[in-house]
Amino acid sequence: MSNRILSIDIRKQGICAVLVRTALKGNRIEAHRSISFLDAPADVSGPGDRLAWAIGVIVDELPVSGAGCLVSIASSEVSFRNLQVPFKDTRKIRQVLPFELEPTLPYEIDDLEVDFLHVRQAEQTDLIVAAVETRKLNIIEEIFRRYDLNPGVITIGAAATALCIARYSEAAGKNFLLLDIDGSNAAACIVVDNKIHLIRTLRTGAAKDPADSAKAVSSGVSRMLAAFESLYDTDPEIYAVMVSGVDELPDAFLDILARDLGIEVKLVNVAADTRLYVPAADDLLVGPSANGAVSLTGIETSGIRPFQFNRSHHFLQKYWAENRTELISTGILAVLVFLVMMFQVVFENRKLQQQISEVDGQITSIFRETFPEATRIVDPVQQMRAGIDRLKEQNVFARESRADIPNIDILKDISELVSDNINVVITRFVRGDNSVQLAGLTDTFNAVDDIKMQLEKSSLFSRITISSANTDKASGRVRFRIRIDLAEVQP
Repeated sequence: MSNRILSIDIRKQGICAVLVRTALKGNRIEAHRSISFLDAPADVSGPGDRLAWAIGVIVDELPVSGAGCLVSIASSEVSFRNLQVPFKDTRKIRQVLPFELEPTLPYEIDDLEVDFLHVRQAEQTDLIVAAVETRKLNIIEEIFRRYDLNPGVITIGAAATALCIARYSEAAGKNFLLLDIDGSNAAACIVVDNKIHLIRTLRTGAAKDPADSAKAVSSGVSRMLAAFESLYDTDPEIYAVMVSGVDELPDAFLDILARDLGIEVKLVNVAADTRLYVPAADDLLVGPSANGAVSLTGIETSGIRPFQFNRSHHFLQKYWAENRTELISTGILAVLVFLVMMFQVVFENRKLQQQISEVDGQITSIFRETFPEATRIVDPVQQMRAGIDRLKEQNVFARESRADIPNIDILKDISELVSDNINVVITRFVRGDNSVQLAGLTDTFNAVDDIKMQLEKSSLFSRITISSANTDKASGRVRFRIRIDLAEVQP
């Protein structure tokens, strides 16, 4: 991904965008913009149109060209379920997930995009599963493509914030509850042992009285804690409630919430309170309302695995997670096979070298026996050829060529000697200095033998050899080849 990242947190009431430059020394926030849907022009209506308008404002006001893009959506758009399955393999989990989820969701499973996080593994594997309507994701992706933005991640803002706080803040290693407030909704995440165990969307209440909102939230949190104990048979022992999503809250809200829950409640600022960013005097300051967008960069640069709803990216990561065991086993097997093949190649090469050395020795020995007068042997094969050529020139053991026999005489003998009772067609006649090659078709294999015996009566021929005889599949006849050695000329 580019060293500049545009992170956009889509919330119920608007969007928050941060432009971050990443480097080895740390991340720096270059630009920040929050846009409320309430500020949209009067002719812009509908959630999709308002989102498209807000993204257009971001593209116009921020230098986003060339930056990678990350997106998060509101928890209220997502359905969460806690499941337990009897195996650990990620691929098997994905195979059974639709069957486990379908009875518990008010949607057709084919209309949803589903992802999950592991909570804990023992004899059973505990999962937290998130499902969002594919239709909504398609709208978001189409809007971003309209502005030449291609999200590398589409996840949940509250979950990303909780994971970043769990790894990089003072809460690392402690159990806490993140409360991400978004208008009349709040996403509550219980984090235990640095993993999200439970997520629920709570109502904060429409009343303007902070006390009423605090009462509604504390009641929802109490139900979540009871649900946690029922699911995991243990008390989560929350040390603090981290409030995110708003830059400030009335003291009355925080005090009532802390009193009702008996737990410390405090605002958290991911940019300021974690090790994700390097503070500097000229840094752009952002508040807790930007936590979702800021955390997106954190999970990308830190390799944290969030919920992932983007079907067109990180396919290899998902494939590796689902098939890691098989891929590793296959890789090891491939390495072993390669080593065995290389060993065999080396062994065969040494064996061939030995055979070549033995043949060279035999050639040299034959050359010494044939040409004992030779005192220097450089290339015995070539030297033997040259010696044989010299001997041929001297007519030591060469035959005189029968090139003086006309072809018409040879053909005449063949025609006269082959009986008229044999149905034969000569298809090829090739004349050499001392031999003739015949090819043709006849009815039977016995006919081929008869042709051979009849041709042996010729005084022009010394030896007749049947080179081949096979049934021709196309004609059903016997296709044969005969070699005729011409008779030697006596000196």
